[in-house]
Amino acid sequence: MNYTKLVTLSILLLFICVWSFETHSMSGGALEVTGSTPGENCTGCHQGIANTDSKGGIAIAIAGNPTYYEPGKTYDMSVTINYPTRTRFGFGLNIRKKGNVWQPIGSLTAENNSGVSARGTFATHELKGIDAANSKTWIFKWTAPQTLDTFIFYTSGIAANNDKDATGDITYTTSKTIFPSITTSDKSIKPLLLKGIYPNPAQNEIEVEMEVSSPDFFEISLLDINGSLKETLLPKTLLSGNQQLQFKFTNEYPKGIYFLKVFSKNHNSFQKIIIL
Repeated sequence: MNYTKLVTLSILLLFICVWSFETHSMSGGALEVTGSTPGENCTGCHQGIANTDSKGGIAIAIAGNPTYYEPGKTYDMSVTINYPTRTRFGFGLNIRKKGNVWQPIGSLTAENNSGVSARGTFATHELKGIDAANSKTWIFKWTAPQTLDTFIFYTSGIAANNDKDATGDITYTTSKTIFPSITTSDKSIKPLLLKGIYPNPAQNEIEVEMEVSSPDFFEISLLDINGSLKETLLPKTLLSGNQQLQFKFTNEYPKGIYFLKVFSKNHNSFQKIIIL
């Protein structure tokens, strides 16, 4: 092979590698790179070892924090990854039957312009859903199957340093197991019952009514449709029982769809609201 052909081939291979890295890490994630099988996570492209950095983390939340699902029911859910000082994030999530990582269960969907691409039992970030300061939350929906299987959500996420290179990025993985409701005599487990948001649609004030089963430190936040934090409405310990909380937004927000996220150690929930 002559020198000219060698240089041309080297440039072509370099272009393919750069294109592949940019495509997988920035535009649509990478299929099945979720941690559902050993070694299959974001470290396949972003060098390093998953879960070795304790400064940040990744979490899966299902509205109401259920341990048991109702067949055929649609649930709001989210993935959050955080890392101080980072401004670019990505994730991949899939669902598999417990004991069979090759069998997908249920279906995932996402709203337009949410920054999430959901295809069957796999969800990942879109290019417009990767930028945020310190933390990023992606919101989508999951419809439980008409079966009585136990299954697991697997997710892998990246806190990137945004240098367009595969080094220096931080990978986290986690999973969440959920059981069919028929397998337990207690079908009413509801650690947090978010009764409602009033009014909805709202303008600059809302009232949140919820039932807390046990005392906990809560953080209530307003997110836009892309999952980006707009403002924190409440950082406070709440006692068990019925809670009626009033909030006034500190800023005027464009009309559209937003989400109220209620988060604590033992309680997770979020609900769509519309701001007029």
